[in-house]
Amino acid sequence: PAREIRYGIGYGGTSKYNGPFSVSSNVTIYAYYVRESDGKKSEITTYHVSNIKKANLPYIKIIAYTDYVYAIVMNKFYLSYAILTSN
Repeated sequence: PAREIRYGIGYGGTSKYNGPFSVSSNVTIYAYYVRESDGKKSEITTYHVSNIKKANLPYIKIIAYTDYVYAIVMNKFYLSYAILTSN
């Protein structure tokens, strides 16, 4: 089990995770946990929030399906993706 889970928003410092939180702009959220048994930290994982649209501006989002490799050719990975837009 985790001793502590820490998260950060954008380029700010980290905070102890105590439950769900909200963001009001497109930002990157990162998190890691500290293992109870020996105090070692996990790798940092990130998620970029990119679906908060500003009023009266066009919007575009690229979604890469990283859990599905489309093809491997000459040691290169090709991923499936989608591009979403709105006015």
